[in-house]
Amino acid sequence: MSEFDRLSSLINRFSLKVTPQQGVQVNLVIMGDIKTQVPTKILLAPLSFLGNVTLVDDYIMFSAGADWGGRDNPLLATLPNLIEINIPVSYTHLRAHET
Repeated sequence: MSEFDRLSSLINRFSLKVTPQQGVQVNLVIMGDIKTQVPTKILLAPLSFLGNVTLVDDYIMFSAGADWGGRDNPLLATLPNLIEINIPVSYTHLRAHET
């Protein structure tokens, strides 16, 4: 696409920074199934931090602080406080390689 539309222009105004972190306040978590080590869920709190994450058959594969302009970014202001994305089991190609 050679021409930018208004949404692309707005997105480009804010840089995205993701800093892997453990044991501190984070707002991005990827959870995985303990048995299969396949990613199961993504949790994102765009403008705050995640509280305690309840783990039943999952573990935290990755956690980070993600910043995309904070409250200055009007796109984030329209999002819910917590975004939860379930990853379909059909994505088995994401399975950890066995050694």
